[in-house]
Amino acid sequence: MRILLFLLATTVISPTPSSHQSERIVHLEDSLLAPCCYTQPVSKHMSDIAFDMRKEIGEMVLAGKSDGEILDHYKALYGLQILVDPEGTRHKVMYGLPPVSAIAGFMAVLFFIRRSVNRQRHDGPFDVGTSAIYEHYRRKIQSDLRDYE
Repeated sequence: MRILLFLLATTVISPTPSSHQSERIVHLEDSLLAPCCYTQPVSKHMSDIAFDMRKEIGEMVLAGKSDGEILDHYKALYGLQILVDPEGTRHKVMYGLPPVSAIAGFMAVLFFIRRSVNRQRHDGPFDVGTSAIYEHYRRKIQSDLRDYE
């Protein structure tokens, strides 16, 4: 009997979220990292603190708080590292650095390939430093061949 009264009380006291509120709750849970290790979103992490955060997020959404207010609450508690997608300069660096690095690397490879091709085209098989050595050995071989004739 007590269990039945408890279940009845909890269903009456805690309203169920609408479909829009459920979507917001899922979005917010996916937007925050579990503060115990900062490796997984709250929606997937199985720690006690993640369970508590899921409960708090649901309560805040049902209380009518906006997404910004909820995110600001957790940023105030844990800092910016709580966010899955960083804000401000960190966001620009995170999404801007990979393409800039790829373009710079591609340009460097093109530069070195072009430089290598141009060097081979202008220098021929031997450059000035090796032609003197080549000439020395050519004379040596010719003199050795004359000795055997």
